[in-house]
Amino acid sequence: MLLRQTHPQPRLTIALADDKLADQVTEMQTLSDQVQAVKQKGKAEKTHIKSGALEVENLRIEAAEAEKAVKTSQIDEDDSRLVPLYDWSVYCYVLYVCTNLSVGTPHPLRCNIQYPTLRSHIPRPRTSCD
Repeated sequence: MLLRQTHPQPRLTIALADDKLADQVTEMQTLSDQVQAVKQKGKAEKTHIKSGALEVENLRIEAAEAEKAVKTSQIDEDDSRLVPLYDWSVYCYVLYVCTNLSVGTPHPLRCNIQYPTLRSHIPRPRTSCD
């Protein structure tokens, strides 16, 4: 009698226990399938993220190479503009020194400095008649 009082109706019988076990087995199989699907989806997402990260890294490398190429092209461009300016400034300095030496000294030939490369690069000055 004590046993019936501690376990009131509906009592678990062998047939009900077998049915409950079958339900639990199907539920466990369903949950196991869902876990497997989530794991596969997680793996697929990880591979997708890895490929995206690899692509981003490749793009960073390409961007760095492009920036490097731009910087080198700017340096080359600046160099091509600076060389004629430098030649012109050297020519002007030589002209200034020769003019000052020829005015102040009795020997103007002391300033007979030959710059063949400068003369070929220096454009003729424009006059108002040109």
